[in-house]
Formats: sequence, structure tokens, C-alpha cells
Amino acid sequence: MISNFEQEKPPSRRLLNGQDVPERAAAAQIVLRTRCPAKWAFVDLEEGIVWEHDGTAFKRRPFSSDCERQRLLQAGQSLSSRTLNG
Repeated sequence: MISNFEQEKPPSRRLLNGQDVPERAAAAQIVLRTRCPAKWAFVDLEEGIVWEHDGTAFKRRPFSSDCERQRLLQAGQSLSSRTLNG
């Protein structure tokens, strides 16, 4: 009999805020339909990379300052924890 401690944990990723989130076995396709793609930012909460889209392609978002980057990351982490924790 395998104890709870010996069971293999499902794969997870650790976000920059220290939160562990589950990793799926298969990739998920995320679709966003909008008339204004330039207003959206996509935040990788694991690596701290922010992506933007111009309607044609994704590109890394340049930041005017470290403060701007930090504000976007904090906003994304706040939304992520509210979504994952109910």
C-alpha cells in the first residue's frame, strides 16, 4: 500500500509570488476576441515576462521603467490569486 507521502504529486509551476499552480498534461488554447488588441497585456507570472499583441503577432512589451513592469506583475498576480482561490 502506498502512503499519501509516497504518492507522486501532480506537476506544478511556482509563480514569482511563491504560489504553486497546477501544470496541465496537454497545452490549452486560449482565445481572446477583441476589436482593440493593443489594450491587452498577457503576463507570464512564472517568468515575469509581459506580452502584448498588435492584432498580427505577440511581442515582448518594452517598459519605460522597472516601476511600470512591477505594477503590471503585481496586478497579474493579484488577479491570479483571486481566480485560483475562488
